Amino acid sequence: FKLLSLELKDQNVEEDSQNEVKKKMIRKIVHDIIVDFCLAVCVGLFFICDGQVIGVMGVFPSIGGAFLRACGVNVEKWKYYQQKKIPNNFLDVDMFVSDLFINFGAFLAATVRRNFAWGQKKTWGEYVKGVCGGLLMGLGGRMSAGCNIGSMLSGITSGSFHGFLWMICAIFGSWVVVFGQSLYDKFQQRKAYVAI
Repeated sequence: FKLLSLELKDQNVEEDSQNEVKKKMIRKIVHDIIVDFCLAVCVGLFFICDGQVIGVMGVFPSIGGAFLRACGVNVEKWKYYQQKKIPNNFLDVDMFVSDLFINFGAFLAATVRRNFAWGQKKTWGEYVKGVCGGLLMGLGGRMSAGCNIGSMLSGITSGSFHGFLWMICAIFGSWVVVFGQSLYDKFQQRKAYVAI
């Protein structure tokens, strides 16, 4: 009788865990739908209010030029800045203001979900990976004429082939990085095992 009750108890625990997994999946799907809807509304409102789609990367050369000019470099002689003048007030540049709000929204979302990690301890290797990843993302964003917001999101919502092509390349690139990270993790585990 005790064996039967233990089996029933194990079966109930397994059913409860399966139900919990289903509930979590449903909550995640509903959360993603709500976030996607809010994102679509924000992109639509931006287009209605500003008359253009959201962009992020286009203002970065102007910010860099303003920084260099503040450091004493005469960037006005450069061919790029002769064609594209550096604004005196960046708050008058729509793309700069949208960048500020994108950063504020990301900070707010991370803070609300409590995964902003103020006190999270990282190794030097993780900091190096983060800086290298950021540099590669910035370089890739400039070389592909936009990032995932300006090229992919705005490109897809405007029906541009470039946006869909960008998305396919981003998925492939993400797969390469995840595969490379898994190989690196396996190598580290094997190295730790050999050291023991």
